[in-house]
Amino acid sequence: MASKERFHGGHFPKCIVLQAVFWYLRYSLSYRDIEDLMKERGVELDHVTVQRWVVKYTPTLEIEFRKRKKAVGTSWRMDETYIKVKAIGNNGSPREDHHRRKCC
Repeated sequence: MASKERFHGGHFPKCIVLQAVFWYLRYSLSYRDIEDLMKERGVELDHVTVQRWVVKYTPTLEIEFRKRKKAVGTSWRMDETYIKVKAIGNNGSPREDHHRRKCC
């Protein structure tokens, strides 16, 4: 197998490593669940191996994903505002006034 198809010093192809890490991060699966899923697909590995992959590759993947993340729009609007005002009433006791204002 070509060196580009494996991570440096790795025994498993990149696609296997990335699939296991993706399953762990995307779905709430345990390491043993991922071990079972891989076994069903003919890949023999230990749950500790999956845990090591997650610890090792998650920070790198997060950086790469953030680079590719689309920017959120710079403009936003607030539809409705709710303001709570505490005031002193005519008789000297505190009262609360609730004012609702519809924007736009």
